[in-house]
Amino acid sequence: MKRAIFSIFLVVAVLLLISAHETPLLKNTDTYTAPKFTIGEGDSAVSLDDMRGKYVLLTFWSSDDARSRLANIENSAIADQHASLEHVGVNFDNSRSMFKEILKRDHLTESPLQLHVDGESASRLISSYGLKNGYQSYLVGPDGNVLARNPSAETITGHVTSAI
Repeated sequence: MKRAIFSIFLVVAVLLLISAHETPLLKNTDTYTAPKFTIGEGDSAVSLDDMRGKYVLLTFWSSDDARSRLANIENSAIADQHASLEHVGVNFDNSRSMFKEILKRDHLTESPLQLHVDGESASRLISSYGLKNGYQSYLVGPDGNVLARNPSAETITGHVTSAI
């Protein structure tokens, strides 16, 4: 009897832990519009609104979060294969020099779409995208709606190529 109760308790605990880490992709609605942002100033500013009409793959990453750093590298390579896909890597390292060094090590070039943010700008992005448990990637459609969170290469390619 004790063994059965323990087994039931264990299964319930595991299910609760799993469900606690899953968050709904579209926040219980049919569509979820990606929060707007502008990073930078003047001619070098990057705005999500400026990319309307294209697929945008947003990767929020940090050098101390290995999974997000690898996602940034992979997503950059995927975007290089698709003309209708923009990849925006947003880095939250404490140091801009660390960001630049990591880009070199990862064989990525600092570009208008590989961005470093800190301070209040970083806090706003972290809050608006709900980046609580590590960093995430979002595939945003041409209409500004989020199509997938942490999409696989197949998911990205499927969306981007079906539109052609």
